[in-house]
Amino acid sequence: MLLFNFRRRLLYMRKQLVLLLLLFSLSNVSALQVNQEAPLNILATTAIVGDIVKEIGGDLVDVSILIGPGVDPHDYEPSVDDGIALQNADFVFFSGGGLEERLDDTLELLEEQGNAISFLELIPEEFHIDGDGAHSHEEDDHTDEGGAHSGDDPHFWHDPVIMRFAIDEVAHVLTDLDLDRGLSNGGTYLLQGAQYTEELLELHASIEEQVNLLNETQRFLVTEHQSFSYWAQRYGFETLSLEGISTSDDAGIAEIEELASEIIEHEIQVIFTESSGTPDGIEAVMRETEARGWKIAIGGQLLSGTLDETHSTYLAMMEYNANVITSSILSPPEGVGSFEAPVHLPIAGFLLMAIIRRRTT
Repeated sequence: MLLFNFRRRLLYMRKQLVLLLLLFSLSNVSALQVNQEAPLNILATTAIVGDIVKEIGGDLVDVSILIGPGVDPHDYEPSVDDGIALQNADFVFFSGGGLEERLDDTLELLEEQGNAISFLELIPEEFHIDGDGAHSHEEDDHTDEGGAHSGDDPHFWHDPVIMRFAIDEVAHVLTDLDLDRGLSNGGTYLLQGAQYTEELLELHASIEEQVNLLNETQRFLVTEHQSFSYWAQRYGFETLSLEGISTSDDAGIAEIEELASEIIEHEIQVIFTESSGTPDGIEAVMRETEARGWKIAIGGQLLSGTLDETHSTYLAMMEYNANVITSSILSPPEGVGSFEAPVHLPIAGFLLMAIIRRRTT
């Protein structure tokens, strides 16, 4: 019902926008003019943010991407040229929440100057999730000046429903930037934003249909680091991960053994690697569960923090992830699950035996 009412409001908005554009074109109020020849010079830090801004701005914006597809934003090292590009842009849209870790100081300065804004801050705080997987608004402390909590999970884009708030705000930001130049393209931005939101909600409905094929006991999502909390919350999954919200976090023997125990407890059959980071930790977990008599398989690689050449748009990335998750869980490879294992020797035991062998040779 909520989704239906929202769609009705979108349709009403679109009709109103078309009417406003028609009235404006017939009026003589204009010192302002609709512009299509001098696009706004927009810089987006990530490919996901850049794609969304392009969809809203269309031909009226020229969007450059700082951290391109396939590059982990957590580990990105900015260059001198990047600094120049950030300063020369008409405006900068960045993901926020500490995702662009090595750009934090520069982006904070640009934001203070009114030349940049974080996508995470465009989403109401009530929808934020903290680094432990809970709603961040449940905590009253550790809030920065922009309204986002310092420990917020920065992977908000995995929930397509809350992205509608960012889309609406981006349209208004672009409108204000053009008004400062004496141009009026606001109707176009708002209309294109509304159309894109409709596509987003259609995608959400499609993902829900796929997820509804899974029963409650199948809804576990195991990944290398904690990057799918928003997706899991939206679609009724429980997430288990080896590392924290950053790929810079490192897991040790204790974390590997703990995750292996949870996988066996819930009889999970497939786990997932990510485009950001390496599969080393996940492979270690697989070895640990197998040593305990429970065989698991890698269901596929998920796009967690960036796009790739094959899935070069935000919508394509979301569709791809949903397909990989649901199809892998519904149809796991043969041979997964319980089997008669050799005498269990935990990872710590393997390491101890390796040290003993090295000392005796």
